[in-house]
Amino acid sequence: MTVLVRGIRRAGNAATPLIANDPIAGLAVPVRRGSRVFACLTMRYPRKAMIEAEAVKHYLLPLQQTARAIAAAADYCGADGFGGGKKADDRLMQNNRPPPRSSAASRVRRK
Repeated sequence: MTVLVRGIRRAGNAATPLIANDPIAGLAVPVRRGSRVFACLTMRYPRKAMIEAEAVKHYLLPLQQTARAIAAAADYCGADGFGGGKKADDRLMQNNRPPPRSSAASRVRRK
């Protein structure tokens, strides 16, 4: 693993490095399931609007909170990572609610 990747993992976020003539910068955080990263939230902004330290100060915590909320929702929606599966069905049935039907399934039943 490269030094750069280790630093990003340690920090828990990544920022766009300074690139000559690139007017856009970015800040990114991982969406994790356990130790596995399955998505990433990225915010892009004009470098003229703010410096990286300002972006981190104002937006890093909300991005991290949103990433945790997405991870929790993904964990609730299914163990298979595709929005379904036995784990999700079991949790819904524990709440006495049937699993949601996909819009495709409901269209077929209406015909």
